[in-house]
Amino acid sequence: MNNADLLKELNLSSYVAFDFETTGLSSENDRIIEAAAILFENGEVKDTFVSLVNPRRPIPHMITRITGISDEMVIDAPYEKDMVNDLFDFIGDYPLIAHNIHFDIEFLRIQKIQDLHFSNWLGKRQAIRWMSFLKCMRLPGLKCQMQNSTEH
Repeated sequence: MNNADLLKELNLSSYVAFDFETTGLSSENDRIIEAAAILFENGEVKDTFVSLVNPRRPIPHMITRITGISDEMVIDAPYEKDMVNDLFDFIGDYPLIAHNIHFDIEFLRIQKIQDLHFSNWLGKRQAIRWMSFLKCMRLPGLKCQMQNSTEH
């Protein structure tokens, strides 16, 4: 089964794949420094969202070595809250997929925890499949094991 057939079988003809780069692994103590999202429709890229993010703190040297993102690159970038609002507008009501969706969603939750808009946005997704993108794409001949990550 090819990727297009797999996505059709999963009822994912349209979806947003997204990923974050962060200052570390703790959603409570670290911050997003880059966000990227791609809207796919019928296997074709239809739109993209990419933004550097000013974390309001120095980026650790190790993170700069891994990501290539430096303090100088983010100095004039939007802050997390502003970027997250723009990202929500981009995502709309599309299903989300990501390589490590629990990690990325937790960064969104921490950023938007007090925001009613986020609660409503996440609530709409109770019936939408949250899934690990690579888990599906690495198993082209098998049914994708889906993970429901809306229990947060």
